[in-house]
Amino acid sequence: RGRGGGPPLGGEGEAETRYRRAYEDRLNPFNEFHHREEEQQIGKLRLHDRIALSSGRFFLNNKWPRAFVFFYTIFLHLFIMNVLYSSSGSATVPCAIEG
Repeated sequence: RGRGGGPPLGGEGEAETRYRRAYEDRLNPFNEFHHREEEQQIGKLRLHDRIALSSGRFFLNNKWPRAFVFFYTIFLHLFIMNVLYSSSGSATVPCAIEG
């Protein structure tokens, strides 16, 4: 049987298991200590470092912004390659030399 005389652990649903694990993690003193230390370290960072950290976490933790950054980077590379190719002179028609 599970803790507290509840249903057997094998019969728990996915949601119950997830919430039980979250509850136990919240009570764990090592997790609490880790979060306090992490907050102190973040508090010591400079403003631009905190902005980079929070934006990095945002883009890495969310699917759509991550996809946007990926396709924006691809587009930007293609655009710059096109501009460099156009300005290199290989895309222009050679002029006849008068002489």
